[in-house]
Amino acid sequence: SYNGFNSAPSELHYVLNSYMTALNKGIEVHVCTDIGRIENVSISPKYWANSGLSGSPSLAAVTAYTKTNGTGYQMHRSDWEYVSYLHVSGYKTGVWIGREPGFADAQLYEVHVEDCGNGLYVEDVNPYGILISNSSFSANKGDNAVYFYKDFSTSVQFNGVNFSGAIVGDGADG
Repeated sequence: SYNGFNSAPSELHYVLNSYMTALNKGIEVHVCTDIGRIENVSISPKYWANSGLSGSPSLAAVTAYTKTNGTGYQMHRSDWEYVSYLHVSGYKTGVWIGREPGFADAQLYEVHVEDCGNGLYVEDVNPYGILISNSSFSANKGDNAVYFYKDFSTSVQFNGVNFSGAIVGDGADG
């Protein structure tokens, strides 16, 4: 699909046991005013490429597109989002957390991102912050495992997280 799951605006969304290839955004959470959940979701170009569907592209072709244009998981404002067992690979941005309108606060557990231009891209978060536990963000040479945007001014806590690749912060605060 072009976009996978879009929750805008919503409450109490629950995406469970899903495997997808999305050319633009795999999952987008935008203005969730009550707790949403994402559990056991894998987002990768390989699902379409290996689907056996008539006309499905090669893995190289779809990965070239998603690594140039795609975001695996994007979270704008969300009030206490819970994300667990999320795996993203082969995208321009693996996990994007930001604002517009409002900010996100969330707990992410067992989130694994690999082979993305920015594994985790943080624009800004709610003053309550984000907690990421038992996760991993890896980047290829020249890419970022984690990138903090210039406006980032609050808190992201990491507990038991493995980083492989550059961690870049362009902000003066946070």
